[in-house]
Amino acid sequence: VIGTSGKVLNRMDAGTPFGEAALLSESKRTASVQVVSEQCSVLSLQRSEFHTLLGNLKSELKNVASGYVMDDSDELPTFDPRHVKWVKAIGSGAYAVVYLGWWENKLYAIKTINKAHMLEINQVHVIVQEKQ
Repeated sequence: VIGTSGKVLNRMDAGTPFGEAALLSESKRTASVQVVSEQCSVLSLQRSEFHTLLGNLKSELKNVASGYVMDDSDELPTFDPRHVKWVKAIGSGAYAVVYLGWWENKLYAIKTINKAHMLEINQVHVIVQEKQ
């Protein structure tokens, strides 16, 4: 994955999806993919094709998510990444990497975001939209 400055941001393995954040958030791409192997090819979808294939998935996901409401008994635990036993990276996108890690005897997929990079490419709104 190559950023707008031409800097290599990430290297991906076969089958790794990319560009979904821009498609789902209706924002511009923040990086491009360049193939560096003769055994690899890249498949792409236009935004219109993506929406045709997935239909109104985004609103469906919001409907499902809105069905969960925290009550007073639901408390979020304090998370300290220093106490995670990191296993391996399992996915990446234009601005984040998802790792598999053990925390408090449970296995989690933990999304990490490079805040400085998000500020540099002026894409903080993407994270804010994700949290809504």
